Amino acid sequence: MEHECPFCGTRIDAATGLTGDKVPDEGAVSICAYCTGVSVFTGDGLATRRPTREELVHIMADPVVRDAIAVLSSHPFGPR
Repeated sequence: MEHECPFCGTRIDAATGLTGDKVPDEGAVSICAYCTGVSVFTGDGLATRRPTREELVHIMADPVVRDAIAVLSSHPFGPR
């Protein structure tokens, strides 16, 4: 099942978990490999939505998320 990044619109058809989870649960964090936009899984397959302001503050307080964004920012996909 495909979905689009709610920030850059890139079509995404797969997800990889940082913690080894195989299927993202509703509320799990997603980081786009193309634009590093942080979104939240909706529980409808791989569909994501933009986080609320409160969610984003909580998400960005996690050093694992910040580290993942830093790695993706330097990846060949990188922010466009």
